[in-house]
Formats: sequence, structure tokens, C-alpha cells
Amino acid sequence: MSETLVPGETQPVGSSSKDRSATRTAGRLAINAAFLQEIKEDNRQLKTLWDRLLPMLSHHQTAKNHWPELIADFSDLRDQLAIHFSLEEAYGYFDDAVDIAPHLSLTAESLKGQHTELFAQV
Repeated sequence: MSETLVPGETQPVGSSSKDRSATRTAGRLAINAAFLQEIKEDNRQLKTLWDRLLPMLSHHQTAKNHWPELIADFSDLRDQLAIHFSLEEAYGYFDDAVDIAPHLSLTAESLKGQHTELFAQV
């Protein structure tokens, strides 16, 4: 995608709400294929990072022996989470779902609120 995501912004730089990747159609959520592909790739990258981190974190001695790799992987994880959260927030991932299922609004707000907390912890 050619749009620039800025962490904390609600949509890509240079886009308008008309350009959003998800739209409602007759009570259903239609998602732009390019956006869906970007989310899938982002999820794959997060899983790859997590799969790389888990073995190193499983034992104290292993973590000590791989300290430089852990630091690099946690840095990569933090960067990837920034992308992930930006994608969710920029494309109205939560907002469009709430438009279709308003009873999820409290859950959506809670999840969005966790982004900042989780990002700060990493």
C-alpha cells in the first residue's frame, strides 16, 4: 500500500474517511483485499517474531546465552506491534465492527486502550 501510517493517527496520512479499506454493505463488513493482505502479512510477521522469541525465553540460561538476539527481537517486536496497532486504528478495524455490532463498543474501546499499555510494556 502506498499510504503512510502514523502511530496514534486514526487513518493513513493523505487519506480521507472515504478511502477507508473497510466499508459496510447491507449489514456486512466488506474489507479491501489489499488491506486484508496487509493484515495477514502483519500477523505472519508477528507470529514469526513470537516463534523466534519463545524458545529463547523458555529457560533462564537460554535467555542469558542469547541476550543480544533477545534485545534485537524485542526491538523488532515493538516495531511490528506499532505497525499492527496503526493498521487496526488507521483503517477503522474496531469502528467498522462496532457500526455493525454496537454491543461490542465497550470491548472495542477496551482493546484500543490496551494498545498503548501493551506497546509501553514492550
